[in-house]
Amino acid sequence: MTVTSRLEVRVRYADTDRMGIVHHARFLEYLEMGRVELMRATGISYRELEARGILYPVIEVWVRYRRSLTFDDVLTVHTWYRALERTRVTFAYRLTGPDGEVAAEALTLHAQTDPRGRPVPLAEEIACAVRPNLMDEEPARGRLRNA
Repeated sequence: MTVTSRLEVRVRYADTDRMGIVHHARFLEYLEMGRVELMRATGISYRELEARGILYPVIEVWVRYRRSLTFDDVLTVHTWYRALERTRVTFAYRLTGPDGEVAAEALTLHAQTDPRGRPVPLAEEIACAVRPNLMDEEPARGRLRNA
């Protein structure tokens, strides 16, 4: 069975803009929350990786906003592994609103780097944790390099 992540988040007032809807930049924070939960669910501790000098900076982001969310809505962040390369991992996301309708779909591409920012091959434990959990499902028509 493929491991995915499903995280519920209540929209804070601070997440909204003057129009009363979630500001587009907040979605990146929701993606990060989903990504960390997925890594944790597959036995990967981001904190432990960083302590060992392994970093996963975002090198590309694609987001399609489909509907607005407002203060106090409970959104669900669905996250899964989309692609695995020698030095990179692609995560896919689907954020749904309280009615279950899709609010946004996204992809993020991450390189594994050393503390100086140089790409390095994925740690074996990462590749072993991610490989069996890859899903071909693609959010909408989102495209990132090699994803």
